[in-house]
Amino acid sequence: MGGVIIEVPGWQEPKTIETELLAVESFNLKLLPASLREWVLDASYRMDKSPADYMSVAILVALGSLIGDKATIRPKENDDWVVVPNLWGVIVGRPSAKKSPALKAACSAIEALDEESALTFNQESENYVRQLDFYKVEMAVAKKNASTKLSAGNRDEAEEAFISSSENDPALPIRRRRLTNNTSIEKLGEIQRDNPHGILVFRDELTGFLQSLDRKDHGSDRALYLEGWSGLSSFTNDTIGRGTTHTPKNIVSILGGIQPGKLMKYLSARQSGEGDDGLLERFQLMVYPDSGIPERIDKAPDKRSQDQAHKVFLLMDNIEPGEEYRFAAEAQEVFNCWYDDNLRKCTECSDVHVESLLGKYPSLVASLALIIHLCDSGAGKPVSLNAVTMAAGWAEYLESHAQRINGLMNNPALLAKNLVDHLKDLNNPFTAREINQKGWKGLGSYSDTTQALDYLCATGHIKLKRDELTGGRPSDKYFINPRLS
Repeated sequence: MGGVIIEVPGWQEPKTIETELLAVESFNLKLLPASLREWVLDASYRMDKSPADYMSVAILVALGSLIGDKATIRPKENDDWVVVPNLWGVIVGRPSAKKSPALKAACSAIEALDEESALTFNQESENYVRQLDFYKVEMAVAKKNASTKLSAGNRDEAEEAFISSSENDPALPIRRRRLTNNTSIEKLGEIQRDNPHGILVFRDELTGFLQSLDRKDHGSDRALYLEGWSGLSSFTNDTIGRGTTHTPKNIVSILGGIQPGKLMKYLSARQSGEGDDGLLERFQLMVYPDSGIPERIDKAPDKRSQDQAHKVFLLMDNIEPGEEYRFAAEAQEVFNCWYDDNLRKCTECSDVHVESLLGKYPSLVASLALIIHLCDSGAGKPVSLNAVTMAAGWAEYLESHAQRINGLMNNPALLAKNLVDHLKDLNNPFTAREINQKGWKGLGSYSDTTQALDYLCATGHIKLKRDELTGGRPSDKYFINPRLS
């Protein structure tokens, strides 16, 4: 069946794709505990003026993981609602945005604590081997003595001597763990059993972690992490190969970085309903700051502020378990007012995903207030007004970033930018259907593809020809600007 091709005028130089992001609040260092501000300011500056947002988010996630359920808070005066200050964070930025150095700097203290524990564990393991060898000799003697007494008819004495020696069995050393980078949920369950107050899953590049949760054969992994966010539940995993793995306390913090284009794949899946299980909304500390103009900075680290910050991490690591906190009277009033205002925002919000995120903010504000209070004031006091005010400031700041990130999915210029680099991989001409079959990141739906194509037509990267088929539906074909080759 023949068709008539509509002629298109000559090609011009393509226009630049202008990607405009929604505005976000700039980070105010006064939102950090006072003991950490100088460290963040110095380290971020030395990273060629990296945004201080990155280190600040990572630090609070890391501190929350050290506290775990050792200290909890009841945000309401009479209700039995308990919050574990367990947080998930992700920093968003281009490959050159210094995400990795910021994450590494923020986690340097917690990594140092883990390395120290590893050395202690190795020494204890060596001692355990020696004690176990002696115990085996001791048990051999005990068995011989018990056998002699039993042969003489002294059953009670034989049993008493044997049990007495058995009680000298040396205790297997346990390695204190604070973070892991990559683990199966079975191994994670073992780590959690030995470290019941919480563990940090730290991934420099979060994409690999998210991809592992997308696999159909990893359904239990996704469930464990979803439930581990609150820090208030146990988790039991039954498999044929490994049997039953029971984690009495499932408390998991997650921290990592991701590029905007890779994040869009998961935002798109959430919009289509595939990944709409609340996983992304649990990353409450998700920031996508503006990047300034980087400069080459070469100065020595501020050792004093670094040491001071590391002492804060040590303090959180050594908190005695079992403390439950309340707000001071004036702090409770501020929290209640903020809570009512947040409820109003939820009811007025037109975006279901932003509404879901805002709905989790009360636990976020309570967690941040507790972390800030413990860093600045130490244990044993009601959570202060200053801590609650700072936590509410975090919520306002984070909400602006949530709006920017959510807006990535409705930004034709960003969708077009995701597509333009793939034009070389398409036939010339091509159809929208060909693009959807590719499954490229950031173009998760037919609507996304259509918006991107319309934008690229407007900027002269491609041109649309309609093949009017006789007796059939029109066929839209897109030709690529030869100036791009």
